[in-house]
Amino acid sequence: MNTSMAKIDENQEKEMKEKGFSKGTITAGKTKECPYILTIEGSKDTLDPMNLDKFSNKGQQFSKVWVKFSSLRMPNRCKEARPVSITAVHERF
Repeated sequence: MNTSMAKIDENQEKEMKEKGFSKGTITAGKTKECPYILTIEGSKDTLDPMNLDKFSNKGQQFSKVWVKFSSLRMPNRCKEARPVSITAVHERF
């Protein structure tokens, strides 16, 4: 990666964090009850994005994302992750 590209990435990261976004990764879950797992960089928590389908584009899911979310007070539907509600998501490159 050249220096100007690294500078753009650093500027984007600073801007997104200032807007309240977290750097995350979405992966496929291992069970039907837990179709997606969201991990946040720097956190040991694994999250279950309950409403991710609301943000998908014709079924397309992004793996690297900038995400805003809030915790949900409800029973977990999957063992390995706690439920959250996505409030905003953007693809991260």
